[in-house]
This record gives sequence, structure tokens and C-alpha cells, in this order.
Amino acid sequence: MKSGEYRPFHKKNNNPLYVHHDSDHPKLIKNKMGKMLSERISSLSATEEIFKSEKAFYQKSFEKSGYNENLTYVPKKKETLKKKNRSRKIIWFNPPFSQIVQTNIGKRFLSLIDKHFKNSNLEKIFNINTVKLSYSCMGNMQTIIKSHNKKILAKNKAEESENKTKECNCRMGESKCPLGGKCKKKSLIYRADVTANNKISTYIGQSSNSFKERYANHLTSFKNEKYESNTHLSKHIWNLKKQNIPYNITWSIVTETPSYHPERKRCSLCLQEKFHILTTEAANILNTRNEIMNKCRHRGKFLLSSV
Repeated sequence: MKSGEYRPFHKKNNNPLYVHHDSDHPKLIKNKMGKMLSERISSLSATEEIFKSEKAFYQKSFEKSGYNENLTYVPKKKETLKKKNRSRKIIWFNPPFSQIVQTNIGKRFLSLIDKHFKNSNLEKIFNINTVKLSYSCMGNMQTIIKSHNKKILAKNKAEESENKTKECNCRMGESKCPLGGKCKKKSLIYRADVTANNKISTYIGQSSNSFKERYANHLTSFKNEKYESNTHLSKHIWNLKKQNIPYNITWSIVTETPSYHPERKRCSLCLQEKFHILTTEAANILNTRNEIMNKCRHRGKFLLSSV
């Protein structure tokens, strides 16, 4: 602390592991491994002398992973103030990478974007500037087996808990339950069909908590005009109320799927909601196309900023 020097830290008997040269990873990643490792160790070393003294430990593990490249010191760049650019909303397509596949997936995918969305109403959302491609790597056998076992055990636990707890606690009984006795179900995509003047308007929504909590929020927005703009469903209900048009709402479950989790690094709940908004066959859907571009709202609670 007093000298101002710093160096890479590693525990004794703890050898680092790197992506093996013969593994099924994109060539670009394996070709840049030496450069990335050199930059990483250099950034953790105060001087070039410290880098050289620590280099042997990492070089040995690097060579064990099948690489012959020599790690070299990378001088630190002077920090300059970068102009802050407006972030663009981008949809990422992450197909799994495999060396066996010879087809240029990226080129084919982007050509399909042009073919199906060019000169259409959805061109502003789906074009080569807003849709990007980046390969993802498949999990190893250990990861796949663990995931499979975890899925089966979670299913058994869910079935046991369902047997112990009721799926509905409505005061008037299951006959008056908006979901037919399943209002306490969590992590689901639901559908609301509003019938007015012999016309059905459909709204697709999601709930990571129990549906009953989400339903209570909807009822609040229907009763209090100050919450009129909460959802497109509440806007539609208030529009009918102002015209004194009677209406009836029918609720149903579309599908059940888990929300975001750090281990999966994706939110099936948000993806399923967008999928059903895009593919619904309803003639009059209340959801707007802007909802397709919304970011996942469940990821925030896992960030350090929310602690």
C-alpha cells in the first residue's frame, strides 16, 4: 500500500484453467487467448518487472492448455475521455457454435432478416442495424448432466409443494377465481380477453410473482383513474368506461416458464411474453410493438446496485 505497487494474486496450489486449444470454441477466441491473457496480467502488474516475475506461473498453465504462444508485457494506455454515444437497442441472436457445422449461419440469418422484414411494418425493429449475431458455446457434459438432474429434482419438489399447498385462496371459492382455481401460480404468461360490443380485444401479460398479486394491480388500475396509464389493458378499460360501454374480462394461463436467473443468464418469462405477443392469432391485440424491445425487468434485482 505504501509503495503503490500491485501484482496478480493467486492462491497456493490453485492452478488457473483456460479454454483448451483443441476445444470446440470459435477460432477467433482461441487465437486471441494469448493477447487477452497478456493484457489481463499486465493490467494487474504495476511494472514490467512485476509482470516478468509473475509470468512463469501463468505461462505454465497456458502451455498445459495446448498453446505455444509466449506471454508478453502490454504497456498501459493513457486514459482518455471518451465521447458518450447514445446506446442503440440491439436484439442479439446467439446460436451455439460447433466446428462440425460448415454452413455460414451468420450470413444466412442476416439474409433472412432482409428477406422477411425489408419494406414491412416491422423493418424499424428487425434490420441489420438492430439485430446482431454472436456465437455461444455449448455446456460440457458435466454441466448438461447437472442441469438435467436439477430440472428433475425441481419438478419433483414443485409437485410435492403443490400437493401440500392450495393453488387458490379466493374468499368466494374456486368458482369465483379469475383463473379457475389457479390464481396462486407463479412465473406465468397470462391472457386477458376483453369482450365489449361483440368485439374481443386481447392483452398478453406476464407475472413473476403469483398471478393474484398481478391481478390485484390490474384491479387497482381499473378502479383508480390516476393509474389509467399503467398498462395498455387499463387504458382500454378506461376508454370503455368513459363511453359507458359494458365489458367482460376473461383470464387464462398461456404458459408457465421461469424468470431470469444468474445461472441461466436469460429470462424465459420475458422471451415467452414477446413470442406470444408476436405470434398471437387474436384479431385485436392491445399490446404494442414497443413491448417487444423492452429489456428484462427481472435481471435488476440480481445486480450489486440493488443490494
